[in-house]
Amino acid sequence: MESQTLFRKDETMADRIGQQLGNYRLVSLLGQGGYAEVYLGQHVRFDMQAAVKVLHAHLSGKEAEHFQQEAETIAKLRHSATVRVFDFDVQDGTPFLVMDYAPHGSLRRRHPQGEVVPLSQIVSYVKQAPYTMPMSRSSSTAMSSRRTCCWAGTRRCS
Repeated sequence: MESQTLFRKDETMADRIGQQLGNYRLVSLLGQGGYAEVYLGQHVRFDMQAAVKVLHAHLSGKEAEHFQQEAETIAKLRHSATVRVFDFDVQDGTPFLVMDYAPHGSLRRRHPQGEVVPLSQIVSYVKQAPYTMPMSRSSSTAMSSRRTCCWAGTRRCS
């Protein structure tokens, strides 16, 4: 995705609350990072909330196709250690993923920076990671899936 145009963060965050992406109205900002912001989304017809991850990118046609392929791959992941992606789209060039909302937060919230995590807990997390990756004959596909998995907001990935 070399030709993607990154947005300035200050142009996106404040403007998105209240907007609708797909079937979700963005209610509040849950978190932000270098490549995306995650919002609490309220489904416009169902009494259902989800996490909506909005990428800081504007995608062209080819890039949108690649995003769709990657999103379809991660939507197939099914494991208790991953956040399920159940919808995605590119709206006005802006890619977004709709994922399970984890109201109790992430591992980052559970284990704040500087906290000593017990070795037994780390081992438990590491043992789960291989089961979150789709099986693949190609190591490059597996690595692509692993990067996508991390990019999409899994709870644990390496």
